[in-house]
Amino acid sequence: MAFLFGPVSSRRLGLSLGIDLLPPKICTFDCIYCEIGRTTLRTARRKEYVPTSGVLKEAENYLQSKAAKIDYVTVTASGEPTLHSKVGDIVSRLKDVSPKPVAVITNSSLLHLPEVRQALLKADVILPSLDAVRPDTFRRINRPIRSIRIEEIISGLKDLRQEYTGQIWLEILFVQGINDRPEEVEEMREALQAIQPDRIQLNTVDRPPAEDYAAPLSSARLETIREVLGERAEVIVDFKRRIQQGFRPIVESEILAMLARRPCTAEDISGLLNVSPDEISAVMESLIKKHRAQYKTYDQRVFYIIPELTLELGRKRL
Repeated sequence: MAFLFGPVSSRRLGLSLGIDLLPPKICTFDCIYCEIGRTTLRTARRKEYVPTSGVLKEAENYLQSKAAKIDYVTVTASGEPTLHSKVGDIVSRLKDVSPKPVAVITNSSLLHLPEVRQALLKADVILPSLDAVRPDTFRRINRPIRSIRIEEIISGLKDLRQEYTGQIWLEILFVQGINDRPEEVEEMREALQAIQPDRIQLNTVDRPPAEDYAAPLSSARLETIREVLGERAEVIVDFKRRIQQGFRPIVESEILAMLARRPCTAEDISGLLNVSPDEISAVMESLIKKHRAQYKTYDQRVFYIIPELTLELGRKRL
């Protein structure tokens, strides 16, 4: 599948069929914690990066036969999905053909544009992010393209709340020593009171980040922040994977497609593909020997990545 991936187990959305609207690493941000590495094209230009007709054809074919296996259809990207100029058409058509709810994940960077907000209104759930309120912290953690200002993002989130009747689940990803200081958390609380999301979902670094200095918060610190942010706040925990009885034959291409989008542990792959852990280990060893995969240790866990992800870390942003 060129534009679909998964279903993948999501901490927020259960089993989710992902729809990828961009080529890899095209984004408005270059976040220090990004699990797929450095952004190679940082831009705010909206266009039809991949063919809308191809995306919808793949999605419709899948949903006709396999929709019962998923909880959500999730519009996302290996970058920022609202950069795709036809995202509204895609969301609208998915709502017509999908028996399951449609979610959109966004970094919120373009929500100040009325046409972007309008494009998302038919989604069942919008999952925006907001990692900082202070301009200097925003630039440090998200490294946005120069034209994007945090004040516009917050304003766009407020406008979205006024215009959108569905669920808004806002994610904040905390990085140790950068956006977790008490005064910053208090300013975030004030901003969230104005934005009024239905849920506030607290996250931290849990996979190899783009920058090695992007360190995670402890569970205790996240819990303290949750208490400050109030009753709508929750700490996101790992989804308990639903592994069916019996394993199916392994397909290398599926593993490589997963790794192209995010680093994965053997346990991740086992749960997502319903393949025995022993088989995963054997196949990964083979892929490493063939130089089609690599591994990286992070937080005492072994993550598998494809070599291109490693190479991209050092490339200069355009």
